[in-house]
Amino acid sequence: MTLADAAHAAGVPSGTLYSWRARDELFRAALDAVRTMAEAQAQAERPRPGITEAQAEVFLEALREGRTVEQAAARAGASNVTFYRYRDQKPSFAQQMKQAQKTGMQARASRRERKRAPFRSMRYRLVRRDQDG
Repeated sequence: MTLADAAHAAGVPSGTLYSWRARDELFRAALDAVRTMAEAQAQAERPRPGITEAQAEVFLEALREGRTVEQAAARAGASNVTFYRYRDQKPSFAQQMKQAQKTGMQARASRRERKRAPFRSMRYRLVRRDQDG
């Protein structure tokens, strides 16, 4: 809330509050204290981003499939920052996330291996041929 907003809410001209603040040290200190309390209250009332158990499971499953944290978070409907914060707050989730990422790395490696598999079964042998034959 600005000082002009406070003046309007109090029903006094904003110029009056500005002049009182400029001339009276105690008034200025009281305004600063009220502003600090109002900001703290607004911060406390602001909804905290969080995730549900269902979102956490969708996120972990996507990681197990080999998705990145950003892709998994998007699939779960939250930001990757939200999941990193959740990981930092919940040691059990951090362990699950680490395990899911490890499984995901193995899944990605397995997919890469399957893509290369046809070429591994092909074998070539170089034979030197004489010009006569």
